[in-house]
Amino acid sequence: MRWVVGHHSLVSLNSSVVIVIMHPSVDNPRIQALARALKGPLPGERAQRMMWPEELSSSRFLPPPPDARLAAVLVLLYECDGRVCFPLQVRRRVEGDPHGGEISLPGGHREGEETVEATALREAREELGISPERVHLLGRLSRIWISVSHAKVRPVVAWAEEPPRYRLDPREVDRVIVCSLEELEDPSRRIRFPREWNGTVHHIPAWRLQDGLLWGATAMILSELLTLLHEAEEHPPSPGRGN
Repeated sequence: MRWVVGHHSLVSLNSSVVIVIMHPSVDNPRIQALARALKGPLPGERAQRMMWPEELSSSRFLPPPPDARLAAVLVLLYECDGRVCFPLQVRRRVEGDPHGGEISLPGGHREGEETVEATALREAREELGISPERVHLLGRLSRIWISVSHAKVRPVVAWAEEPPRYRLDPREVDRVIVCSLEELEDPSRRIRFPREWNGTVHHIPAWRLQDGLLWGATAMILSELLTLLHEAEEHPPSPGRGN
């Protein structure tokens, strides 16, 4: 099934069903701040670099080649036990998948002419069984180039009115990790771990989660999300001004 995201709706091309996705009216002040910030300039590379070793940045932040494939991932935020949570997944180890066994956001390559929002929602549905109903699109983060999969990835941020009900595709996903922004904000979870590239050992920034290490492109995406949120919280709109 293909999905196309319009300005306010998600339409199934293979049925007559139209699922309306309006901008959310949420009570959570952190999500309100993030939704406002996503309408403005993004921190981009400045924030992404916080989760990548400086000595490897010259190759990481090169412009993607013209034939790079388009892809999208979904950061689906929701409230859980007083925190702002989101799903991560551990990809199944399969031959030919350079990201097998890693912790990542749900997502994948674009199909046809679908938008990045449609790609992110479709992949989240296929991989984790997340229904797009009652999911509100908040905006996009900066594009990131992933050389090992030859993809330029655009993260899509959304808000769910309630915790998702997961139905994993066992061909692609081993398990779901429910993470929270508050976990990533805990300084004790920030580490550097050694990893060898081309005969040289580098110390890679990462978050230590209960289920493993969160690093690489996924960590860089979440670093931009946190930076954007923190800067929005430090500079809230003046009283009497609109969102």
